[in-house]
Amino acid sequence: MKAAAEDEPLAVVDALVSLSTVDLPFSDLYLDRAETLLGEMLNRERYLVLCRERDNLSGLAKELRQRAERGDWQGVHALAQSGTGCRQRSADHEHLLTLGDAVYGPRVLRADATALALNGIMVSPRSDLARVRDECAARLRFVLARDQERADLYRVRLAHLDDLVLDGDEPRGGLLNVAGLQQRILDAADHGDFEQVDRLSAAILEATSQHEPGPLRVARVLERPARTIAAGFSDTTVARARALGLTPVTLDADAALNSYMSGTSDACLTRAFPAPLSNGLRETLDLLVGHPFVTSAGSRYLPDFGAETLLVETFAETELDTRTGLLDALELRRRRGLSRLEIEDAVRSRTTRVCAELGLDPARYTVIPIPFDAYLRLAPRYDWGRQQLWTHFDGYQLSRDLHLRALVGGDAHYGGPADLCSVARDYETEHLMARFAAVDRQRLMGPRTAA
Repeated sequence: MKAAAEDEPLAVVDALVSLSTVDLPFSDLYLDRAETLLGEMLNRERYLVLCRERDNLSGLAKELRQRAERGDWQGVHALAQSGTGCRQRSADHEHLLTLGDAVYGPRVLRADATALALNGIMVSPRSDLARVRDECAARLRFVLARDQERADLYRVRLAHLDDLVLDGDEPRGGLLNVAGLQQRILDAADHGDFEQVDRLSAAILEATSQHEPGPLRVARVLERPARTIAAGFSDTTVARARALGLTPVTLDADAALNSYMSGTSDACLTRAFPAPLSNGLRETLDLLVGHPFVTSAGSRYLPDFGAETLLVETFAETELDTRTGLLDALELRRRRGLSRLEIEDAVRSRTTRVCAELGLDPARYTVIPIPFDAYLRLAPRYDWGRQQLWTHFDGYQLSRDLHLRALVGGDAHYGGPADLCSVARDYETEHLMARFAAVDRQRLMGPRTAA
């Protein structure tokens, strides 16, 4: 019984890490909580020491061989003892190290097929979706019973899963169950079962050579009720936001744009479009409607031009090296030339801290690169989109093989505020800069229906 009690905190961390890979809209909060709990068993400093020992094993083996070839037996003996100790410590802490990799390592969106299916991005067999949903709910109930510190979050996510309508399909014909095979491959990889990985990956390669990859959902939303979120911020939050270089801004609802996006207007059906829509903007909106794009939370990105209040860095685009308190709080070394991977790791790792500093509930708010639709509507107000440079936008373009490309845009040469394109997540250039916003997480929520 004592051993079970000692293992329980580790089991909670394990469950939180698993939840972070499936319940993508709140992935950062699960990892934040996991980091707090894991720190009592393996803090960041100790984790880095164990990582260095693990990484040094290959170097030790190489040096041992070199000394043996020279006949340096005393050196060989000392290295062998050191290597034995390092390997034993790595083996003893294998599970802790695996959790440490997830908690202390880079935090970026992983395009997992099952998680995307739960967010309505992919079509997946209903039976698989039901299994993953039930496993996720079981983990939430497990942590709810053992971690009252985040009980409200766990209850909200359980309610979300209870309300989730599974709109999947059973395999038929060419519908390959990639999500199920992928999970089996991941399980086999975790256990070092390379033969199983080889067999299952060969099955996927063979199937995908004959059929299309697992289908993505890009159907047009026919009805889009007006969304109004974050009605306003307290005076205290506004004062703290200004100290960080954030300005409270209100976006007015745009009925014409929403009508065009939903495909309900006569203008849209006849391929004409409302007066405010330039050819460039129409092409961009058509791209967003007709192709799979996802937010940084793994939900479908289909811009909603409803009313919204948010906090935004509003510095001029002619002042590209503006250093704000927010940039410092995110611990980013610069504003230009950052890859999306570095930006995503920063915001996912430090959003909770920033929200606390602003006096905002991190379960309701988050920090992200400014979304395209917000940039588009704010551009005339702040004179954005007149320079030949790109701005990082929240979200990604998703390929059929689940490859993510970061959204950027706003270059005057390619259409200014209406410009939207994608680049590799590791792409770095002085032509690309970051601008951040604190938004209501409801903006990033997925649908109530899982594909």
